[in-house]
Amino acid sequence: SGTAPGHSRLGGIRDTGGPACLARAVEEVVGERMDHYLEVDVERLGALVDALEGVELRTPVDLRDPASGREWPAGTHRLDGTGATAAARSVGEPAEDGLEPPQRVLLGVLREIERRGVLSNPAALYRVAEAATDALTTDKGLGSITELVRFAKELGSAGSGLRVRALPLPAPEPAGAPDRNGYGEAPGDAPNSAREEREGR
Repeated sequence: SGTAPGHSRLGGIRDTGGPACLARAVEEVVGERMDHYLEVDVERLGALVDALEGVELRTPVDLRDPASGREWPAGTHRLDGTGATAAARSVGEPAEDGLEPPQRVLLGVLREIERRGVLSNPAALYRVAEAATDALTTDKGLGSITELVRFAKELGSAGSGLRVRALPLPAPEPAGAPDRNGYGEAPGDAPNSAREEREGR
């Protein structure tokens, strides 16, 4: 409920044909090539944040979560998993950088991964990659924690030229939904998946 009809149709395309089908459909609608696909499961994002023992949210606009009533004035805020889930659901005035709340929380996650040196700590990498596998669906180009951190750096760089489009989607159908990694491929077949990095391949 609460999802616009057009977004519900996009969700149906995703559930039936997987992220690759959805990416092609969006390309046809907007008339632009999509270089990367990154889907954030807001309800599972909290576990990823807790695996990092919290993240920093940076927002240039005031945010409010209608479900919990929590508010975050423009500025920087430290969030635990519950707070991150609420912040990712939040609404606010459009920001000049075009980023939506879920993207801001995800950027906080990726900054925290780099700040904590997770990539050089096998135990921490295993824990974080396991949570990331549940919370994130990506194309193969962003299918590792390393590539996600690199993408976050590019996104945060002035003059990077990256353009981001955010589309809210309903939760995937639990029965018969495509695998979450590598555009619907089995985890063992998807190169550069977060699961592969977690297993040290």
